[in-house]
Amino acid sequence: MKKEKEFKINKKQVFFVVLILLLMISVFAIIISNKSKVFTPTENLEMNNQIITGESDITETPEIKTNTIGVDSKLEDFYGKPSLIVFAGTYCGHCKVMIPELENEIWNRYRLEANIWVNVIDGSTGKRFDVKDIAQGYNPNLEYDKIMGDCSYVPAYVVLDKDGKQILRSCGSEKTITEIKEAIDSQLN
Repeated sequence: MKKEKEFKINKKQVFFVVLILLLMISVFAIIISNKSKVFTPTENLEMNNQIITGESDITETPEIKTNTIGVDSKLEDFYGKPSLIVFAGTYCGHCKVMIPELENEIWNRYRLEANIWVNVIDGSTGKRFDVKDIAQGYNPNLEYDKIMGDCSYVPAYVVLDKDGKQILRSCGSEKTITEIKEAIDSQLN
């Protein structure tokens, strides 16, 4: 009479099978949840322009994150509202720290009342800062030397009043986020 082999459950094997099943379920859930389209700032700008000009077939207006400021804007396009133009490079350590803070403290508060643009000076190659919403890109019409004068550092920024007059200028990290907010606030009151 043959002795039947006893079946033993190996705890390590069970653990790995359960782990693989959980990973597969997680991947499936991520795939299912990512069906909505995420628009880039440029796509948002194009949709906003289509809505403004009446060329869109969209019946619901998406959240307008900025006005018509974009990669083709000229300095004169910033007139009419207080404006903040930031010059930054993705290679710059200070810029990498400042841009997320700028998004949280300035963009989220003033995006509908002021023109805000981050001109990524190395952005002609497609580089961007890893922030969610802030309007950014490389705009060759916003010439660093003409706007910032003798400044040769980044981050550099200028706050303009409604008429395009400089009311605050920072070369490098001279000024703080608080000073930017105060300058914008002075133009909104």
